[in-house]
Amino acid sequence: MMNSESGGEKVTQVETELKNNGYDLKAMGINAWGYTQDKELLWTTIDIHSVSDGTMVPTMRYNNSSGSYNGIYTVWWCKVDETSNQYPYLDTGHKNEYSESSVIKEAAKKKDFNQMVQWY
Repeated sequence: MMNSESGGEKVTQVETELKNNGYDLKAMGINAWGYTQDKELLWTTIDIHSVSDGTMVPTMRYNNSSGSYNGIYTVWWCKVDETSNQYPYLDTGHKNEYSESSVIKEAAKKKDFNQMVQWY
């Protein structure tokens, strides 16, 4: 799991690559992100430094390669973990799909960021 708070060369490479492809995370107001080994990118506009350990924050998730879920956005709650590292981060192992986003069952709508961000 890689996350924005860990810093380092790989984080910079990911942020640069996203920006080069039209996704400027800072310009979009994204304060924290995480990338899982399941190839899911999760992000939040919440300042995770301003919330308590264990707080669940709204998080957008993009699953870029998982069978029939390829290229789908969903809205999740993700726990902020301040105890496992020297910095707070999105604990992507503790996430729950937000109920309103789960009512949208049509994959075509879930592929549309603007359609899904309304639930965020």
